[in-house]
Amino acid sequence: MSWQEYGLQVAAAEQKGDGRAYYNAIAWVHIDSDMAQADLDDDPATDPLALMEGKISCHTSALGSSGMLLPMGYLINNGYVDVVGDPDEIDSLHATVTNHFSADSSIPDSGTPYYRYIGSLRCLAEHALGDATDYISFAKDPTVPDYCGEDPESWCFEGDFTQTSDFHPIMAPEGFGRAPSHPVMYNPDVFTPEEVQSLRDAFTTMNGNDADLTILDDVLSTPGMTIIGTEDHLGGYGDSIEDVPGIVAYFGEKVNKVKVASSDDGIPLFVPLLVIGAIGAVIYVVKNRKDEPKLPVNQAPSSEE
Repeated sequence: MSWQEYGLQVAAAEQKGDGRAYYNAIAWVHIDSDMAQADLDDDPATDPLALMEGKISCHTSALGSSGMLLPMGYLINNGYVDVVGDPDEIDSLHATVTNHFSADSSIPDSGTPYYRYIGSLRCLAEHALGDATDYISFAKDPTVPDYCGEDPESWCFEGDFTQTSDFHPIMAPEGFGRAPSHPVMYNPDVFTPEEVQSLRDAFTTMNGNDADLTILDDVLSTPGMTIIGTEDHLGGYGDSIEDVPGIVAYFGEKVNKVKVASSDDGIPLFVPLLVIGAIGAVIYVVKNRKDEPKLPVNQAPSSEE
């Protein structure tokens, strides 16, 4: 929204735990399911994506990127799923999911046990309404290693899953799509190219030493920052989700709300921009103070600091 509607640009993006500035949408299924076996056999006569019809799908939320929008956008765009209801209404997405997969599919609300990535995988692991082979978890590619890998959650292996390799990943031939990580954005009408470069240089400096990496982890919950441009970071995402029913109208409504008042959380929309500006200012000060001469012990700093 901020790029397409307001012309903001990407200066950098947070890194995930493995250093990427994105993650891939993926479907996790039980290794013994017909979907996994078709995927492993690599038989062109048997399509694992077609076999997903009628299964109980577990999503991260109603509008999660890799847990809903990216896989549904791909499946609709490639003819696996038919849209049910008005294609211009976001409410049609729920009906589209339950019609193609199952009326028991999980589209969780915030705060419920199957919410977010961990919840989507837990929905599959527990498979409370049937066999594990009848379930699909739509999430991101590191989800199983994160929650059912070396330090597994208590629910990982209580059902039909006995080891990590029982969780099998399925991706579309060209991938369901990439979900970009959170970007640091700037207004090119306010930031000069020189200032943008200074900010990027500051992030590059922070990536190179442990003390600054601790700051990035404490403030932004990221192990590092990737210097990247707008098109490279965000360009493919809109194309991947444009066929989701009502998504264009949904974002259009959000744009109108932004122009009028505030975000859905009741926070004035200028606050996130101020936060990013404040973070940038802190980084700038930290970076430049390293080069400042030390004050004598008995000399107080000036009021300008």
